[in-house]
Amino acid sequence: MPAWDACLNELKLAIKRLPRDVTTRWNSTFDMLHFALEYRPAIEKFTADRKNGLRQYELTETEWETARQLDKVLKVSALLEELYMYTHKGKQMLMATL
Repeated sequence: MPAWDACLNELKLAIKRLPRDVTTRWNSTFDMLHFALEYRPAIEKFTADRKNGLRQYELTETEWETARQLDKVLKVSALLEELYMYTHKGKQMLMATL
């Protein structure tokens, strides 16, 4: 996506792609929302540019606020999953050494 990359370069942001929401991956919605909030300036600039044909997807301030609130709620789930994976992996490593 050359236009997206150019937008990110102009804003001096790292070149990254928006994560996809995957129904079988628990925290993919959090990853997607968190990325969108972090890259909000680029998303707003990219969707506002008529030549990209994405103006219908511009978010209102209310929608951005909803995204911020959801990010906070879903972050708890993401942290719990990380904690579970960390402790579960630790148990597996412990069992393997016994």
